[in-house]
Amino acid sequence: MSENSPRVTVVVPIYNVEKWIEGCVQSVLASPLDLELIVVNDSSTDRSAELAKAVISDDPRGRVIDNQRKKGGDGARNTGLLAATAPFIIFLDGDDEFADGGLEILVTSIESDHRVSAICGSFNSRDEDGSPVIGGWETEQQTALVGSPELARAPDFARAQLAPPPGAIIMQRDIVCDVGGWDEGVELAGLATDYELLARMATAAPIALRREVVCHYCIRPTSLSRRQDHPRKYFRARVLAIKRAPHHVRTALAVATATRSWRLARERVTDWRQPRHIVRGLGNATQAFLFLAACIVGRTSRVTTLYDE
Repeated sequence: MSENSPRVTVVVPIYNVEKWIEGCVQSVLASPLDLELIVVNDSSTDRSAELAKAVISDDPRGRVIDNQRKKGGDGARNTGLLAATAPFIIFLDGDDEFADGGLEILVTSIESDHRVSAICGSFNSRDEDGSPVIGGWETEQQTALVGSPELARAPDFARAQLAPPPGAIIMQRDIVCDVGGWDEGVELAGLATDYELLARMATAAPIALRREVVCHYCIRPTSLSRRQDHPRKYFRARVLAIKRAPHHVRTALAVATATRSWRLARERVTDWRQPRHIVRGLGNATQAFLFLAACIVGRTSRVTTLYDE
């Protein structure tokens, strides 16, 4: 570690990402910032940890630590969170990379605005071989970032359905800890936990949005967001976000979440030429009512997090 206190901690959870980990670590250590890099090896069975150590070499800013047992991506992030010492923290996936200057943009932005719990930058998408990916969920996210208010609360995230990749988000470490860190529970099982954490962060303090590309996001066929059960888990994440919200924001969050689903329902059920769209629209309408019901049920579900060892 540098003689100066690190300005930011970058946590990189890794599990069998040997194809990408060298580029990931290099993108962090290419920054001239006083930073702390913590690579958390979550029981990889390939050469991921070995390659990360080789890239770090004698750079005092980086180190690799091992989970004693496999905890999954969110558990590995919490391991890094507990080990972090900088006031700000970023969770960069082992197959993602910072864009040139992206890390510096995030750090200087949050250092100059202490009103916020986090700052989200934009990102671009690449496939596992590094080729650009255009369209789909990733493009929707980039468009939503541009169209959202520059200072967003939890209902703003729900209304736009924002869930940018963790590597594009810098957070105040103390606030991440205060809200409980990443959810390691079985209800989400590693899917859509970024959205649920952002909802808690945005409830604690607003989140600022930047338009600059700060992260290269890798899309793989085996990515969690490509799993068949991801839509169900994402729905569950939004329900949990409503139930766990403090009373004074729960209604606004539920209404904003339901409004998004109702708008999708109206768009899809009118497309009579596409029966599948009508079915999906009816599902969106049902979800809208369930989001409102979650508000009525109230705060019944706690977060299973870094404090539950």
